[in-house]
Amino acid sequence: TMTVDNVRPRRLLNVVMGFFLALFGGITFAFILEYLDDSFKKPDDVERELGVPVLAAIARPKGRGFFGKRISARQCGLHKGPGGWALPPAVREQYKGLSDAIIGPHSHDAPHRCLVVTSSAVGEGASTIATNLAFTLAASGSSRVLLIDAQISRPSLHETLGCPQSPGMVDLLNE
Repeated sequence: TMTVDNVRPRRLLNVVMGFFLALFGGITFAFILEYLDDSFKKPDDVERELGVPVLAAIARPKGRGFFGKRISARQCGLHKGPGGWALPPAVREQYKGLSDAIIGPHSHDAPHRCLVVTSSAVGEGASTIATNLAFTLAASGSSRVLLIDAQISRPSLHETLGCPQSPGMVDLLNE
C-alpha cells in the first residue's frame, strides 16, 4: 500500500530529465531552423541555385544597416576629407570591382547609360550601394554621374549626404 510518506519529489531525477529534455529540444529546434533556412550563404550558392553570375561581393558594415535602420555616410564608408567625399581604400576596391563588372571596359562606347539599384525590402542596402557606386564611378573620371533617390515613400540619400530634402524628385515632377 502507498502512504504519504513514500511519495516525495525526486529532485535530482527531475533536474537531470529537465536538462536532457531541454538539450534535446534545443538541438531539435536548431536542426529545424537550419532545414527551413533557404537563404544564400556564399556567392557560389547564388550562382548554383539561380544560374546567374555574381558581379561582386560587398561587405556590410558590421552591426549596421539592419532592416529599417538608416545609416550615415560615415557608416557607408564615405567620409568628407579635404578634397571632398572619399571612400576608404578597402571599400573603394570592392565598389571598383562592382563598377568594372557592371560598366565593363567599354564604358566609352555607350555615352548615355542608366543604372537602377533596387531591393525588395527596406534595409537591404540599395541606397548604400547606389551612393558608393556613384562615387566610385564619378571618381574614376570616365563618366559623369547623376544620383537620383527615387524612393518616394522613404527617401534617404539626403540624410546620408547631408543635403536638404527639398526640392525632391516629387517636387520636380509636379512642376
